Amino acid sequence: MCRLIAEKIRRDPELFPKAVKTLEHWKLIRQPTPGTIVEWEQIIQENSLERVLEILTEESEEGNRLRQGDPFCDILTEEERVQILNSYEEIGT
Repeated sequence: MCRLIAEKIRRDPELFPKAVKTLEHWKLIRQPTPGTIVEWEQIIQENSLERVLEILTEESEEGNRLRQGDPFCDILTEEERVQILNSYEEIGT
């Protein structure tokens, strides 16, 4: 899913601020603020858009850990998420 998210943001960088808004919202409702929220906030503030997307799609333990709490959940539509999940079900059967 993160690869598709990164592709969508590369095609339409105007989607990126959604992740920032999600982080801001999470910080308000999640007290104390979990570490991954703080980490993503730093990643977004300290890196270029392309580097943030590289981190989002990084195939490593660190990448997997960060994706467990990434703020890009509003980028894909429900239809896109369902398509991805269905494609995994087809592969598994």
